[in-house]
Amino acid sequence: MAMKYHAVKAITFLKLILNIIIIILYKHGDEGYFLGASFNKSRDAETLAAGIYVGFLIYNLINIISNFFDQESVRASVSEILWNAVGFILWLIAAGVVIHFWLRFIPANHYLNRNPKAKGIAMGSLTIVNSCLYLGEGILAFMNYRKSNAEKY
Repeated sequence: MAMKYHAVKAITFLKLILNIIIIILYKHGDEGYFLGASFNKSRDAETLAAGIYVGFLIYNLINIISNFFDQESVRASVSEILWNAVGFILWLIAAGVVIHFWLRFIPANHYLNRNPKAKGIAMGSLTIVNSCLYLGEGILAFMNYRKSNAEKY
């Protein structure tokens, strides 16, 4: 049980660090300028990406803080499973939007040294990795939930 608990904590910290890196790339990845996530900076796609990035940053911070106060109920709760399932789906959607745009990106001026395509693809790749971390933590949360319910009966 202790191993699963430490694995969940490590995954949560890793998700938080990746989330911060992704936000920095999103906001300042084009050599200090806004990198973005979509073609012509579509408001819908940008709102989706920014909402997922900032919303789950807040969720991860709250999750880490709550782990220090009540470790057992946080590890074995249905809400933890649902948050991770929703996180997996939303991060995967954001990754699809980002990768779709940056793989097809052609700079307006081909003669500039500044080409943000590689950073955009890196941001999308990190978003996929973060999505997989949500899936992994969701599986661990489900296992913890089943084990805690089995111990009750």
